[in-house]
Amino acid sequence: MQGEILFLCVTVFTAGFAIAVGVIFPALGQGKACAQALESIARQPEATGPISRTLFVGL
Repeated sequence: MQGEILFLCVTVFTAGFAIAVGVIFPALGQGKACAQALESIARQPEATGPISRTLFVGL
């Protein structure tokens, strides 16, 4: 009985950790892409359309 409970706890913890890692890194990448797009729009406001379109397709 103790082994089953330990196995269940380890499985749940491992799954939660894997989900957290799988969510954090893509979120950081999307944040960096958005920051770069906003920086590019600030430098060249006339290129807002193409930059936004490319950003949305990339995300």
